[in-house]
Amino acid sequence: MSMSLGMFMFTATMRYMGDVTGAVCLLGTLGAWWLYTQCRDRPLVRRIFVAACIPLAVVSIAVGAALGFEGQYKHFRQHNPQMLDKLETKLSVCGKK
Repeated sequence: MSMSLGMFMFTATMRYMGDVTGAVCLLGTLGAWWLYTQCRDRPLVRRIFVAACIPLAVVSIAVGAALGFEGQYKHFRQHNPQMLDKLETKLSVCGKK
């Protein structure tokens, strides 16, 4: 739900992604609520729709957390490099550097 055309452009930076991500998430959420009300009378369709929305919401939350964690200026790396190194070591799925 938080995908936008700006994310696919080669000139997009994190600043521009941050500018549009909130609005796109809000529009996606409003669209999801509207679609939910449209299938309110059909329980099976409603359950399938909710089951599809949950992973999309989790991905949206993860992308938002990643953008907020790293950011454009790498504040976390500058202000707390030891903790970031520990987190990268424990949470990395790519193996050791």
